[in-house]
Amino acid sequence: MDKRKQKIITIILVVAALITGIIVFFLSFSLNAQYDYSDLGVVFDGDKALLWTHVITNLFIGIAYMFIPITLLRLVKKTGHKIPFTWTFFAFGGFIIACGVTHFMASLTTWVAVWWVAQIINWATVIVSMGTAIAIVPLVPEVVGLVESAALSGQRKSELEEANKKLQAEIRNAKKARQDVVFLGQLNKQKDLFLSQVSHEIKTPIVPIMGYVEMISSGEYGKISKKQKEKLAIVYRNVQQLRDLINDMLDASRLDLKRLELHFTKVDLAVLVHDLRENFLTMAKQFKTTVTLDCPAKIFITCDKDRISQAVQNIIKNAIENGKKGQKNQITITVKDQGGSVMVEIIDKGKGIPKKEVRKLFNKFERTDQAVHSGTTGSGLGLYISKGLVEAHGGTITLKSKEGVGSAFTITLPKKTK
Repeated sequence: MDKRKQKIITIILVVAALITGIIVFFLSFSLNAQYDYSDLGVVFDGDKALLWTHVITNLFIGIAYMFIPITLLRLVKKTGHKIPFTWTFFAFGGFIIACGVTHFMASLTTWVAVWWVAQIINWATVIVSMGTAIAIVPLVPEVVGLVESAALSGQRKSELEEANKKLQAEIRNAKKARQDVVFLGQLNKQKDLFLSQVSHEIKTPIVPIMGYVEMISSGEYGKISKKQKEKLAIVYRNVQQLRDLINDMLDASRLDLKRLELHFTKVDLAVLVHDLRENFLTMAKQFKTTVTLDCPAKIFITCDKDRISQAVQNIIKNAIENGKKGQKNQITITVKDQGGSVMVEIIDKGKGIPKKEVRKLFNKFERTDQAVHSGTTGSGLGLYISKGLVEAHGGTITLKSKEGVGSAFTITLPKKTK
C-alpha cells in the first residue's frame, strides 16, 4: 500500500468517527426506545449522548488498535525479516491487540454485564504489556549501538560518496589528459614530418653553395686576395655547421618516425674507433685535450658502420668541447670484447655534468646549463641521436658523471644484430 492510499484511509476513518459521534450525539436525544442497560449504562444516568459517545469512541479505538499490528506485520513481511529485533514487532502487536480488545469490552459491558470476562482480558493485557516492557529494557544498549553504527555508516557513506566524487573527477581528468597526450602526440608527429620535409628542402641548396665556395676559394673563377680567401673560409665553416645541424634534424626525425635505414656489414670496430681518434686529434689539440685509445688489435661486429661511427663521434666531440676551460683535459677510449657483445667506454676528465641534468641529457634538444652559458655551439641533438642509433642496433648507452670530475659514457653493442 502506497503513502497516498494510507493517507486516504486514515482521513476516511477519522471523518467517519467524527460523523458517527455527531450523529449518535444528536440522535440520542430523539430515541424513545428503552434499553436494558447493564449497571454501567445506569452510571450514565440516562444521558444518551454521553452513553453513545462512550460506546462509539471505544469501538473506533479498538478498530484502530487492530490496524496497527496488521501494519507492523506487513512491514516485517515486506522487509523479509531483515529489521533488527523482529520479535519486538510481534510483542508490540500482541500488546496492541490486547489493548484493542479491552476497548471492545468497554463498549460491550454497556449492555452486557460480562465483568469477569472483561477483567480476564485486562489481566491478559497486563501480562502482555508488562512482559513487553520488561523485555525491551535490555535492548536499549543494543539499539543505541545500532543508532551509533548507523550514524557512523552514514558518515562513512558520505566519505565514500565524497571519495567517489573525487575519483570520478580524477577519472575525467585522466581521460582528458589521455586525450591531450594523443593530441600532442599527433602534433609532435606532424612537427617531425614538417621538420623532416623542411630540413630536406633546406639541405638541397647547401651542397652547391659549399661547392661554389670551394671553387671560388681555389681560384677557379679568378684570382682572389688572401683576405677574400679568409672570408670565404668563414662562409664555408658556417655553411658546414648549418649542414651538420640539418643532418642532425633529419636523423632525429627519422628516428622519431622510425624511418631510419640501417645497412649492416661486418666491421672491425678497432679500426673504426682508431680512425675516429685520428680525425679528432686536430680538434683535441685546440682544446688542450689528449685522446688515448685502449683497444684490441681486431674486434669484429655486424653493424651499420656509418651510423655507429656517428654515434661514437658525437660522444667524443661532446667530451672534447666540454673540457675545463683553460685547463688540460684527458679522454680515454676503451674497447673491450665481452663475448657476445662489445663495450666502448669514453671517459673524460672535464667539467662533469650536474646530477640533476644527467638523466635528461639524452632528450631531444637538451643541453647542459654549462654548455648554454659558455656559448658552446650545438643543437642538443647529438646525444639523442647517438642513443637512438645504438638502440636501433639492439645496444645500450649509459652515462655516469660527477660535476668537476668528469664523465663516463658506456656503449654496449651485440656482435651480431638480429
